[in-house]
Amino acid sequence: MKGDAEDALRNAVSLGGDADTHAAIAGPVAEARFGIPQDIAAAALARLPADMRAVIEALYAAVRPTNA
Repeated sequence: MKGDAEDALRNAVSLGGDADTHAAIAGPVAEARFGIPQDIAAAALARLPADMRAVIEALYAAVRPTNA
């Protein structure tokens, strides 16, 4: 087990059953714990419509520490 966000999501999906709900819960927890690798984040953002991408970018800008 690698112990990163990708691994957490893969494990959530592999449980079967209501896999989209498992991943929807595991994803934010994994992001908070491990962060999201830049390549995965970029690929996911590229699939979103511009209006949704703008909301996500505004959210991250609002919660990003000012000294980062």
